[in-house]
Amino acid sequence: MGANRGQTNAKNAVIEIFELLWEETDECHGLTESEIQERLEERHIDRDIDAPAPSTRTIYNQIHWLSIQKHPILGRRVSKVDIEDALKQTPDAKPGWYMEPFLSGAETRLLADSLMLSRIDREALSDLIGKLDEITGRGQNGDSVAYEANISSNKYVDIEFLGTVGAIDRATRDGHCVEFNYQVYGADRKPVLRTDGHGRAKLYRIDPYGMVTKRGEYYLIGWFHDRELPTEDEPDDNHTNLYCFVIDRIVNIRETDEAIAVPADTWDVEGVPMAFSEQHIPFTPAGFARSRPHMTMGPMIDATLIINEGMLTVLYEWFESAQVRRLPNDKWINGSPSYLVDVRAPEMGLLFWVLQYQSWFPTTIVKPAHVRKRLAQLGWQLMENHGGAKKEDDRGAEAHSQRG
Repeated sequence: MGANRGQTNAKNAVIEIFELLWEETDECHGLTESEIQERLEERHIDRDIDAPAPSTRTIYNQIHWLSIQKHPILGRRVSKVDIEDALKQTPDAKPGWYMEPFLSGAETRLLADSLMLSRIDREALSDLIGKLDEITGRGQNGDSVAYEANISSNKYVDIEFLGTVGAIDRATRDGHCVEFNYQVYGADRKPVLRTDGHGRAKLYRIDPYGMVTKRGEYYLIGWFHDRELPTEDEPDDNHTNLYCFVIDRIVNIRETDEAIAVPADTWDVEGVPMAFSEQHIPFTPAGFARSRPHMTMGPMIDATLIINEGMLTVLYEWFESAQVRRLPNDKWINGSPSYLVDVRAPEMGLLFWVLQYQSWFPTTIVKPAHVRKRLAQLGWQLMENHGGAKKEDDRGAEAHSQRG
């Protein structure tokens, strides 16, 4: 028999208690049974509910039922606040019952901050932050996640961003090729479609392997659908490496019904076909991104550097697998403790990394020789571009004429 009008049954009570604990408690701030009853009575009045609030006994029984569930509702376990531990975290801790968060404050903050790295429009950003608040219960108790506008150097945001991410995710799970156009920026900072050799918008047909973040950008990693798998090991990024695309520059994306031509497990973690791999570590988007300091493509090379002690922190932040050996005192650079370092990275990424820190932490490339030569060429080019010196052959000719 159903409950009479004006009567609160146990099923309604457990829902009301669950909602209250979700919205108004956390691991440091609980509610006692009597406080729960007071709050529910207030809610019944505020919401004009034509039924009495649950009794203290009903609340006690339903709280006990919620706390002993082996598989908590929506994964939200109900427990008592450890007041001694809570007081160590905040001076206004309150005893009582609380609902364990689906996402902790730190996890929510991390997700919110990651959203601000994207270039989605502010309305969509606000909507997503609101959903985070709903999941955690923070919005109802006035403790909403604080956020600013998107962290972006460009005022143009991608209104298709979420749709693009969804299309890539579906195609990756379905094992289908995707088609899209790609944007670049013009002199007026407005995005324009990249074109082919005939002035038409270039169509990209990509086998998607996954998405990954790196240094504040969100990338799609994949292989050109219509390009054949390499049949030999060639040191050329057109043949032995994968490709990445900044997701907020992808537009007009469409999942096709064509199965991907080259599966992700064809490649190793560095983007080399497994048939030619020296690593024999399976490809993953995160592993691929971690293997390089910048998200630059091209085959990986082994390099040996000499750095000083001040560069060690920077080194480990960019190269997870760097091998370091301290040099003897008589080989220190400028009297500072120095180290011989072995790293592995694409050539372009290695050059970027050395140049970006060179004025603060001088770094010497010991090998390979062709990278040393390339760095020297870049140095001369920088000096020439900025009026610092002439090319070496010009200086030699000038010196010869002066001697004559």
